Parts: sequence; C-alpha cells; structure tokens
Amino acid sequence: MIKHSHPRHYVIYGLLILAVTAALMVITVYAAYSIRRPITDNGGIVNQVYLYGEESGGQVHRGVDFRHGTGTNVRSTDDGRVMAVNEDVRDNQNTEGAFGNYVMIRHARMHYDRAVGQMAYVYSIYAHLKYNSISVNVDDTVSAGQVIAQSNSTGNSTLSHLHLQVNLSTDLNRTDPEDWEWSQNTSRNPELWLEAFNNSGVQTTSAIGKLTDVNGNPVGGKLIWGMEKPLAAEGDPAHNFLTAQTYAYAWANADDLLVENFGTTDVQPGTYHLYARYPNGALYEDLGNHTFVAGRTTFIGLYPAYLPDVLSNYYGWNSTILVRNNSQVKVAQVNTSLLADDEYGVDRQNTDFIALNGTREVRFSNYCFYCRGSSLAVSSQDQAVIVENRYSGGDYGDGSAAVAYSAFDAGSAAMYLPYAVYYPDAVTGGVPFVQYSRFTVQNATTAAASLQLTYINRGGVTDFTRTDTLLANGLRASQQVYWPV
Repeated sequence: MIKHSHPRHYVIYGLLILAVTAALMVITVYAAYSIRRPITDNGGIVNQVYLYGEESGGQVHRGVDFRHGTGTNVRSTDDGRVMAVNEDVRDNQNTEGAFGNYVMIRHARMHYDRAVGQMAYVYSIYAHLKYNSISVNVDDTVSAGQVIAQSNSTGNSTLSHLHLQVNLSTDLNRTDPEDWEWSQNTSRNPELWLEAFNNSGVQTTSAIGKLTDVNGNPVGGKLIWGMEKPLAAEGDPAHNFLTAQTYAYAWANADDLLVENFGTTDVQPGTYHLYARYPNGALYEDLGNHTFVAGRTTFIGLYPAYLPDVLSNYYGWNSTILVRNNSQVKVAQVNTSLLADDEYGVDRQNTDFIALNGTREVRFSNYCFYCRGSSLAVSSQDQAVIVENRYSGGDYGDGSAAVAYSAFDAGSAAMYLPYAVYYPDAVTGGVPFVQYSRFTVQNATTAAASLQLTYINRGGVTDFTRTDTLLANGLRASQQVYWPV
C-alpha cells in the first residue's frame, strides 16, 4: 500500500474478503468442487455402512452408494459430456467384477491431480443401472441434475442401489470405466464433493480430517467415533451411521489440496467429542470436542491457512512462506499449494515435514516467471504462517524492499478497510504521479464468486464502485482504477 497525505477509505462487501483474508468455507471442501447428488429421493442419503475406502464382503469401496428402490431416477452430478454407456445387462443379472449397466460422464470443470502434478479431467461413473432406462447417448451434453437413467442391481451388486464413483485423468478421452487399472486407482472420496444434504429443513455439515502418527505420517484403518447423522434412507437401523474410517489402502486417494485421510458428509450440526479407535474398540487417540455448523466444513486434525498474495519472479518480487509447527507432540505434515489466477488452477505443490516447535521455509521462487497467485497451506498440526514478499531488483528498478503478512485461517463475506489511497491527479515535473492501493482477494469457496468494492471518500460520500469475478480457489488482484480529475 502506498501512503499519501490525502487518504480515503474503502468499504467492501460481497461474497468474499478483500485484501487481508479469505472467504468462509462452504459445505463442501474448497479443494474439491461441489457436485449435485445423483439421487434426490429422500434427500439423497448416502449408504452409511459402506463408505469410501471401506470393506464389505471382501470388496473394498471406491465410491459411495445410494440405496433406493428399483427405478429411482439417477441424475448427472454436474455439467459434462457422456463418454461411455453400457446397457446390455438384464435387470438383476449379476456379473462378477463389473459395473453392470453404466454411464460415465466427463465434466466441464477440472481438478488438480497431485499424483501427476497437473490439472486433470473429472469423470463420474454411475453403475448398476436399470436395463433399458438409460436416456443419454455417447457424446451427449448433459446438465447438472439432468435425469440420465434409473437405479437397479445389475453387475456385481446386491439389492437395488446406485454406485457413484469420481475419478481423475489427464486423458481427455477416457471411454471405459471398467479399465480397472485406471478406475480402481484414480478415484476420490465423493463425500468431499457432494452438496449439502437437507435433513427435513436442517442443512447438514461435512467433516474432513487427518489422523497421523508422531512423525506426521497418516494412520489408516482407524475408526472415528462420535459424529451423528440422519437415519438410513431405507429405515433399517442396521444401516445407520456409526463411524468414519481413515483410509487404509494405497489406492484411496486423499483430496489433492487438503491431503486428508478421512472425510464424510451429512453430519448433523452440533458439538461432538470425537475419538479415533482401533477396529476392536480400543482407544487410539482422543480427538477432543468439535463443533459442526450447518453449511460449513469442520476440520479435524487439519489446519488450513489462506495466503492471498504469493509471488514468483514477479517483476523482481518473490515470496517466502514461513510455517511453524505449534505442536509439542507430533511432527506436522504441511502441504502448500500455489494456486494460479487462471484456468490452470494449481501451479505447484510442496510437501514438508516440520519438527515439534520447528519452522520451515517454503519457497516458490524460480518456479515460473511473472507468476502471481494465492496459496493454501494445510498442516496436520496447529500452525502459524507468515508470508514475506521481497523485492530484489527487476525490470523496473534496483534496490530492495520487503513486506510481510500473516496467513488467515478464516474469513468473511464482507470486510471494511479503513485506509486506502486513490490519488491520481498529482503532477511532478509535468509527469503524472499516480498513487493507489492494491488490494488482493482470495476466493476460498468451490465456485466462482462475485466481488463488489465501494470506494468512499473521507467525507463519507461514495466516489465509485467496481465489480469483478473471481475463480474458485483462486486469486485476483483488484484492477487499477483511474478516478477522473
């Protein structure tokens, strides 16, 4: 910010926070984007006794199920293009190891794939569909919520239900969901993507967490007790929710920005005391009390920090991110992602392990030229994060300068900033000398957001208003505004 002797101030309101913080999280985690429920009957309750990464009857689950009667409408979870259709299996005809009748859709939006370090296409698979019910064809364009088929029990299935699976691929033209080498190893937990469930007018919440050992490594196969959810869709108490489970298999991929090892949705709002237990019920770790607020994501053993302005070779400026592990018990695993201000999403991701009470520098300098974006640092332990932006000479001058700010662990949809400069009419030696403040906005939600900035002078009069649109999970610095003399 450039100071001037005639300061004015900003009032900011809209869907996100300007300059010094990030927007509040929505129900789905901000890393995965929000998708519709493929079944809306009875609110689209997920089968709670066979969740992602869990085992039943010797089978491990790479998606989630919706247990509803034969002929229930199945809908596309998001806009996209139909890439594969199979409808050659008669109703209730079981085929070992197969999806039966299915539809696979490639969606319009992309998602970062940390395994390959680049953005990937998102595919959704709808399996065990009713024979002769599929209403779309390959190459059809579909919209979110559009009916594409009906449920049944075809393929490797018992009882009527829909199996929903979400997969990533850098291949634009995947056409075979039963290419098991791909679909069995690239799935993501759909519960992190599904929109909020409305339980008789009360919106539910999501839980995203990470359970680690003392060295910061994820611990699999443990049960998370204490959360409450709505009753099972089919009214069978045996199918009511009891526990979430930490991922126990190498193929069970964490979200690519959060890097959690358990996640579930449809949690009833309230405060719960959570425990991690062994399968035999013995206590592994007391996780303490956690409050779940309708429409928000509650993090358990994950500590996200928002960094609105991170630079790499940006006209002589580079950022250093300093992360401190505040824990005196466990090493922290910290995943720091550089988020681009464009359709490419994520430029780079670093993973660091930080000792007890230790501090680590995370640098994105020399990664790319003229790069400016926001960043997300997610730690498995309580953390403190500072960003130092340092100038060491570049295209427009020599010398050095530095500015630092603290990361933000929460945000708001509105903010008032009492000091801002816009004074374009000073003239020095016949050359206009323009002074203005630069504001940086980080959108931490799962969708594009609108921004409105209102500039109010010292007398309380609104001089002008600007509007802008920000990409999901991205950054956009406010544009320079030239106020007429």
